[in-house]
Amino acid sequence: MDGALILSLAILAGVPVLWLGTRIWRDPVAGLCLWIVLLPVARTVTSLLGYPVGEGPEFLRKLTLGDPVLLLTIGAIVFSGSASSGALAGRQGRRVLVLFAGFCLTGLLSTFFAHAGPESLVEIATYASLGAALVVICSLASNAHRLRRILTAFWWAAAFASLMGAAGAVLLWRGGTENFLVRGGRVTGLFEAPNQGESFMIAVIPFLCATAFRRSAPLGTRLGNGVLAALAVVSVISCGSRAGVLIAALSVWLMLVLASPRAAAACTVVLVLSAGPAWRVVERYHEDLPFAVRRALSFVDADRYDLRDLSHGRANQLDAWRTVFVEHPVFGVGLDQFRDNVPRLVVSAKAQEMHSSYLAVLAETGLVGAVLMFTLLATVLVRSLAYLRRARRTGPAEETALAATLFVSYLALLLYGVANYGLRQRYFWFVVALIVSVPWLSSRARRAVRVRAAALPLAPPGAVGQAL
Repeated sequence: MDGALILSLAILAGVPVLWLGTRIWRDPVAGLCLWIVLLPVARTVTSLLGYPVGEGPEFLRKLTLGDPVLLLTIGAIVFSGSASSGALAGRQGRRVLVLFAGFCLTGLLSTFFAHAGPESLVEIATYASLGAALVVICSLASNAHRLRRILTAFWWAAAFASLMGAAGAVLLWRGGTENFLVRGGRVTGLFEAPNQGESFMIAVIPFLCATAFRRSAPLGTRLGNGVLAALAVVSVISCGSRAGVLIAALSVWLMLVLASPRAAAACTVVLVLSAGPAWRVVERYHEDLPFAVRRALSFVDADRYDLRDLSHGRANQLDAWRTVFVEHPVFGVGLDQFRDNVPRLVVSAKAQEMHSSYLAVLAETGLVGAVLMFTLLATVLVRSLAYLRRARRTGPAEETALAATLFVSYLALLLYGVANYGLRQRYFWFVVALIVSVPWLSSRARRAVRVRAAALPLAPPGAVGQAL
């Protein structure tokens, strides 16, 4: 009986997996879309197997459900002969890829020179998978139809994450502090930690706001995306980070400014006038607020709640960072090795990673890795800003909205990296891949229109927008 039950469960699990594998093998873009939809399902294999937080095999602590899907997609691209350089054929795409490869090589050298532990090799493998995802996205996003499929999959991921975050917020307000969607009194959704869910929401809020603020979209579509954006903001508050609340608010405001400056000015005046009365209401019910909400709003707390009083103790990371950087200034102490140096340098401190992407890069890969990574990040930022300026000057409304979305989303993720480590998150590099691919597609479409216009007496109105 037990054998028959196991066989039945194997068949029930194997048939969908076999169908998905066949579907991905025939259409690699479907595999990429599934990987995108699984972005908000970031629980690791050790978490799904029931290991306590921070325990279990190191490799399984980095593995998620999306990783086998990405591997199968790569296999489908290679063996089906559908591989294409896509945006990586462009100068900017090649520059980003070379800089990323150089950073991974620097991480390997830092592991060798600093005699780092095996955790550093696992971290290098993690970055290698992120680089593979970057290549896959740029390769498959080679035309407008595929780009629409990719953006649609990301919308579903955003909607799913917003709903899960809202469900976690409801459980939090009902007193739940440890359950499937809440850990330590903070909402995690289906992410491994609150900061992951928070940064993902920060990445998707501009995408939801872009449709909600677009006047040409149907009313029902605008309302639906507006509700999802509001739920995403609620999820950020329920994650319990002051920086996340500020960046989420800044993202919404920037999207409104780029969509309608007059509406943004009017909303700003209303918010400034209503901020005082609203905060008095918050103070009135302050003691009844959940831990995560009090933590998220502690930056203007009248009772002077400090972040250190509302959260678990943190070591003096800045002093530890200075020591580590002075000891290993060129190649760093090795990827994912800063955490192990904190107990050595700070009395009674626990191992913890650096709460800043940029200081962590300096400490773990030294000046060499920092130059490569910071150049990459600056290159992508300049590219997104240049694309936004070009789209606002000559592009149709939908292209302008997409350019604004990419710029604000990437800027928000960069700002979030000041107070949290976010460079290893898959959705960060997904946004980077879009910034590499979308302007390349736009330029190619414009060149095609110019060629057709040169061959015809007159080019049709809106031809560039239709080509996109």
